[in-house]
Amino acid sequence: MDGLFKLLNNEVIGAGADMKEMHKTMDKLLMITQALWEIIAESRDLSDEYIVAKVREIDMRDGVLDGRVKRPVRICTSCGKVLSLDRNRCLYCGTEYSGVDLFQTVSIEPGEYLGQGIF
Repeated sequence: MDGLFKLLNNEVIGAGADMKEMHKTMDKLLMITQALWEIIAESRDLSDEYIVAKVREIDMRDGVLDGRVKRPVRICTSCGKVLSLDRNRCLYCGTEYSGVDLFQTVSIEPGEYLGQGIF
């Protein structure tokens, strides 16, 4: 029983560390998003109401105003079955998905773009 307690305690400690890392990542993303919005708003003379309306428009693309973005369904071009969002190959016929999902393919490594460790 003591071994199980230690194992569970280690899992809880690990989950806490993961949460801290997620919060750091979220803080960076929020800061970057705010900086981008301010740059765009200043250069194009846009109001905060404009971005609020755009966020609402994007949120409603799935028909539900819930603060979440639903990934669109992908259909296999060969057999017409729904493709798994986690795979780039059809589970039914093996055809490779040739579409591009920008937000799934972009990955930023620390310092990759700015060279100063901001990311």
